[in-house]
Amino acid sequence: MKKCFGILIICLGVFSKAVMADSDEDIREILQTSKHHIEILADGNDTYTYRVWNKPKQVGQGQPDLEIPDGTMWGRISATDIECMKGAKGYDFTLKNVEIHITMDGCPKKGQPRNATGVLDVFINGRQRSSFWVYTTP
Repeated sequence: MKKCFGILIICLGVFSKAVMADSDEDIREILQTSKHHIEILADGNDTYTYRVWNKPKQVGQGQPDLEIPDGTMWGRISATDIECMKGAKGYDFTLKNVEIHITMDGCPKKGQPRNATGVLDVFINGRQRSSFWVYTTP
C-alpha cells in the first residue's frame, strides 16, 4: 500500500501544477515522515500549499515531488479539561481524488513514537490508503 502511495506521489507530481513561492507566501510548517520531507506554506488568504519531497531529497532540493495548493488549516481550542485536545490543529489538502489530512493534536496515540507530533493520512477515492507519523523539523 505504501508503495502505491509512492508511485501516486510521483504521478501526481508530474501532473500537478508547480507553483513557486512568491513574496506573499510564508513557511508555516516544515515536517517529515519516514519517507518524505514536507513544507506547508501560508499563501496569505487563509489557504495553504502542501509541498513534498521524497527522501533522500531535502525541502527545496529541486522541484517538489508533489504540490497541492489551496489547502486549509483548522484548529480547535477545547473548553474541557482534556489537556491533549487544547490547541489541536491540522491541514487538509485535496487534489482530484486524493486527500491529505495532517492532524497535530498532542494526544498520544497507541504505538506513537515519543517524538512524533502528529499523523498524516492519505485517502484515495475516499478510502484511507496510507498513514504516517509526522515529525516537526527544527
